[in-house]
Amino acid sequence: MSTEQSPLCIPRIGLPAAAALLAGAVWALHAPMTLSPNPAWALLAVGAAAWLWCWPLRIPGLLALGYGLATLHAGQVMAHTLPAEWDRKTATLIATVTDLPQLEPKGARWRMRVESSPLPTLRHQSIRVSYYPSPKDGADGGEDFASRIHVGQRWRLTVQLRAPRSLINPGGFDGERQAFAQRLVATAILKRPETAQLLESRQGLNAWREGMSARIAATTTSPYARFIRGLALGDTRSLTDSDWTILRNDGLTHLIAISGSHVGFVGAMFALLVGAWLRLFPRVQRALPRPIAMSVAAAGGGLLYCAVTGNEAPTLRTALMMAVLAVAAVQRRRIAPLDLLALVVMLMVLFDPLAVMGAGFWLSMLGVGWLMAVMPSHNEGTLRTFMRTQFVATFALMPVAMLWFGQVSIAGSLANWIAVPWWSGVVVPLALIGTALEALMQGAGAWAWSLASWAFGLTWPLFEWIAARAWSMAWMPSVSLAVLLIACVGTLWMTMPRGMPMRWLGLVGMVPLFWPWLPRPAYGEIELRLIDVGQGLSVYLRTHRTDALYDAGPAKPGGRDEGELSVLPSLRAIGVRRLAWMMLSHGDNDHAGGAASVRRGMPVQTVWAPQGAKVPESQRCFRGQRWQQDGVRFEVLWPLRGSPYLANDSSCVLRIESRSGVALLTGDIGVDVERELVRLNAAQLRAQLVSAPHHGSLTSSSDALIRAAGAKWVLGGTGYRNMFRHPRPAVVKRWHDAGARFPVTADYGMLTATSSPQGWKVTALREQRPRLWDAQRHRQGSAVTVSYEDDRSGL
Repeated sequence: MSTEQSPLCIPRIGLPAAAALLAGAVWALHAPMTLSPNPAWALLAVGAAAWLWCWPLRIPGLLALGYGLATLHAGQVMAHTLPAEWDRKTATLIATVTDLPQLEPKGARWRMRVESSPLPTLRHQSIRVSYYPSPKDGADGGEDFASRIHVGQRWRLTVQLRAPRSLINPGGFDGERQAFAQRLVATAILKRPETAQLLESRQGLNAWREGMSARIAATTTSPYARFIRGLALGDTRSLTDSDWTILRNDGLTHLIAISGSHVGFVGAMFALLVGAWLRLFPRVQRALPRPIAMSVAAAGGGLLYCAVTGNEAPTLRTALMMAVLAVAAVQRRRIAPLDLLALVVMLMVLFDPLAVMGAGFWLSMLGVGWLMAVMPSHNEGTLRTFMRTQFVATFALMPVAMLWFGQVSIAGSLANWIAVPWWSGVVVPLALIGTALEALMQGAGAWAWSLASWAFGLTWPLFEWIAARAWSMAWMPSVSLAVLLIACVGTLWMTMPRGMPMRWLGLVGMVPLFWPWLPRPAYGEIELRLIDVGQGLSVYLRTHRTDALYDAGPAKPGGRDEGELSVLPSLRAIGVRRLAWMMLSHGDNDHAGGAASVRRGMPVQTVWAPQGAKVPESQRCFRGQRWQQDGVRFEVLWPLRGSPYLANDSSCVLRIESRSGVALLTGDIGVDVERELVRLNAAQLRAQLVSAPHHGSLTSSSDALIRAAGAKWVLGGTGYRNMFRHPRPAVVKRWHDAGARFPVTADYGMLTATSSPQGWKVTALREQRPRLWDAQRHRQGSAVTVSYEDDRSGL
């Protein structure tokens, strides 16, 4: 396509233009702070003028246009985010359910658009409402209420409002980022369900989608009907955690949700129907040529299906491509494939700059662009082309997938070679045909859905077997942007067409990705990372060559398991593959609940716990145990050997002495144990860094312990606004008066403490990666800071 004018009469479209616009949006959305509206509007106007009229400044103009546009969208979301003074307040709202409710074992959650609210900034904004029934809800508003929520309904509800907030760890799920990208300005907990009033029944495209999904479930007895609901309508609510694990291990998640192939098939169906209709009326073709009419029909069908299934990035990309091709057909113009992709990227960024914060956008755009760039122009045959496509898709997107998900499916190529032709060529067409027939006449689509379920079931056992193999998937540590760029260049070189010399050299660029250089403490030093697990404790310990864990965070039965959701992702992102030992301070859930998930997720050589803690396959920890690893000395100070189990007061207290300082991990001991430790040997308690006993409760941190420790840093593992109000202000004041700083994970995310000859250095993850959407910055009105301090004076 010419850089002067596109075939669609839109000036200056091409890959450089799309890259500049995209770079501007990414730059704005990942900056630590944003412009105010007036400068952003000015930047947008200047950028648009430079793109349209000033040739030397067109690319910088598009960069400015993308930056200004993304800044305005980001500012609009932040301006409506729930203010700190409204956090945890109760309000009555009138709102409409805008997406399919997600039913859970003990409740439900759904998205709503607010129409009426006592807080003006919430009006016409999106929130996410959750409901978890309790016995006091009563029969009328109890557990059955979740089943009454349907998309398209309009409700009057009483809710407790909360600002979007999540745990902050490397490799962990960032709920604050997701809320920002989805324009969710608040979350809410439903209160008093018996007073909820339905004002209007369900309506709209999403209501039709929900009803059609219910018909699939009601008319298809196959156990695989849940997959057909996902393949036909994008309704994956019935898929279990086990299902998603299998799909991730096999690299098939892109197929089970609505993808570009679905949109293409729907567009083809519309095109064939219009083409067949025109054949019956030859005279109409004189005014409306059949190729043009079929292109327009395909685009219309694709856009309609995209709207029905939620406008996800892969479907929207395909639908927009079909729309652009339809416009080109009407104008009787041709458009080069890469220029077509560039135009679609620009349209998506202009329509919604926040879309660039989603993995689907990048995997979709880069996958299609990579195939367009490296696939040979000549026909290599159907089988060879298919195998090359899968090779390119698997290896080219590997660095991007690792950036977003921290894992790579080794079995992806094998699984996709089976799933792509069978699911896309047989299962998906049958599922969509059933949906189309059911839309025309109730009951007409049951046979097609049943047949699709049967066809899906032929392959699913094989994919279960593949996913269960140890080699099916690999977790990868977080790496720098430079390493990712080098890996992308390597994969691009590897996937070039045959004839390109020395393609094998691309493997060199992949080496740092799979075997990154991970800095470790010097011999005799140690690094402690207090993982953000909410109201609980988990501390990762790293010496020169050894990895260990003290406590594993909480796990609620049937609910969140921080061992799986926070501890394991953090360890994998840091590069931990096995643990030499894990010490569970005691058996309470907030310290030991996640241990089972950690042991399932990676090898643990030894597990220690106090006697009576009921930790399976564990050794007893007791006072007097000592060992040394990589020049760092470890010593258990409590409990006494043979003492009865006393829950919190039986916590294993671990003293860690490096060449440069001492740290003390205290579990949940109370004042009685603290005084006994001081009596036994006060000198052993001298430490520059201490984990807050019992999270900073009033029953701990006695004056005796504070004087004996003389700590400069006290690190607390607490949940944001937890029900116990830990750490208590009086406890924090006692430590502050003694000269210690008291950061907690609820405010700062993961806390990292590193010993060195200069003393202890403590850093906070929220400070290390400041972002626009940071909830703590919104709450405090400024960036959080944990500064460096020389703690050698505490020796």
